[in-house]
Amino acid sequence: MKPDYISCLTQACERSRELNLIPEDFILNLNIMELGEDFDDYLFKLHIHLKQNEGVLGNCFKVSHWLRDLVNDFFKEDCALITIGHVIDDGQPVFHQSMDQRLRQLELGQVKLPINLHCWITLPGGIILDPTFFTTKYESWRGRILFGYYKDMPESVFFYPEFIGSEYLIRTGIPIDM
Repeated sequence: MKPDYISCLTQACERSRELNLIPEDFILNLNIMELGEDFDDYLFKLHIHLKQNEGVLGNCFKVSHWLRDLVNDFFKEDCALITIGHVIDDGQPVFHQSMDQRLRQLELGQVKLPINLHCWITLPGGIILDPTFFTTKYESWRGRILFGYYKDMPESVFFYPEFIGSEYLIRTGIPIDM
């Protein structure tokens, strides 16, 4: 059985708060966000833009930050949450390391790339936007932004949040600017 995304996201928020990766007063918005057709159209335009710039597709850290800024601009509020962790695909963990390794990397700073870590966007209520995982893994998804409510994701795929915000990436020296 799949873990519950919201429970994992809440734990990632608590862990991030304990490690001073997010402000102590940060509040995780669990209300489901209303998205209209205009957002679908906007994502399609971003999808076309990504397809034209295939050189950035494999860098989840940079592309997720780019996408976060555009989504926040679209909604005119800071609603797009950088989410960091790993993916479970067909029962196999992808981009996975133990939490001890993650914490050691945070302590040491300046990790060497590539790193077994994945980054995506979570919108309020557990809506996942991922512009890189499926584009890297599956040729037919090339340049497409995975978009969906966590409960609607295929049973074989689970995005497992471990940290939220950009600070983990910054402290470990992972580039986030495009």
